[in-house]
Amino acid sequence: MRRALIFLFFFLTLLPVLPSVARAADSDAAIYSRKWMLIYMDGTPPAKEARAGMMIEEDGRLNGTGGCNTFVGVAKISLMHKTIFIGQLTSTMKGCADDVMAQEIGFTTALEKANLWEVEENKLHLKDEAGALLLSFMADPVDKAEEKKEEAGPKIHQVLIKNSVYAPPTIIVKSGDTIQWINQDKVSHTTTSVKGLFNSGTIQSGGKWVYKVNLVKGVYQYYCAIHPEKMRGTLKVE
Repeated sequence: MRRALIFLFFFLTLLPVLPSVARAADSDAAIYSRKWMLIYMDGTPPAKEARAGMMIEEDGRLNGTGGCNTFVGVAKISLMHKTIFIGQLTSTMKGCADDVMAQEIGFTTALEKANLWEVEENKLHLKDEAGALLLSFMADPVDKAEEKKEEAGPKIHQVLIKNSVYAPPTIIVKSGDTIQWINQDKVSHTTTSVKGLFNSGTIQSGGKWVYKVNLVKGVYQYYCAIHPEKMRGTLKVE
C-alpha cells in the first residue's frame, strides 16, 4: 500500500511537467521547414539589397541563398543535444556584386563551422563548438495563406552536378514540379532513368537539363550513362 502511494505521489508531481516537455519538443522541431533569413553574421549586418537565408527539412536536406547564388547540402541535427553538422555545400556560380559575394563566402563558411544551435521563439542561432555565436536568423514573416498557396502549386527544384556527384543525391518532388539538373563539372554527364522513364541526353559542361515530372508516386533511380559506375541519384515522387 505504501509503495502504491509513493508511486501515485511521484506520478502526480510529473503531470504538470509533461505538457512542458511536449512544448519543448515542439519548439525544438521548429528548426525544420522554416525560411530562416540571415540577420547577423559574425558582427556584420547582412547586405541590404541581397537577402540571405536557408531552410532545413526534417530529412536533413538543406537549401538556401547567399543573396545571389543558391546552395544545397545536408545537415545532421540532434534535437536532444542541440548539435548541428553541415557538410560541404554545393552552390551555383553566378557573378555577384563584391559586397554580396563577400557575404556569400562568409555565410557559407560560417554554416560549415556551425556545431551548436538554439531556437528562441522566431529566431535561430548557430554557434561554433566553443559556443561563440556565428549566425542569427529570423523566421521569414511570410503570410500563411501565401505560404500554403505556394506549397500547393508546382515548384522548381535544382540538382547540381559537381565533382561527378548529384547534389542532393535524393530529391523529393511532386508530379507537376520541375527539376533542373545543372552541370558544374568540366566534363559532360547525363541524367538517365534506370527504367528508361526519362533521359537528358548529354548535358555539356555549364549546361542544364529541365524536366517536368510526370511520374506517379514512387521512388525512381537514375544514373549518369557516361559514368554509370560512380554517379547515381534518387528521385522520390510524393
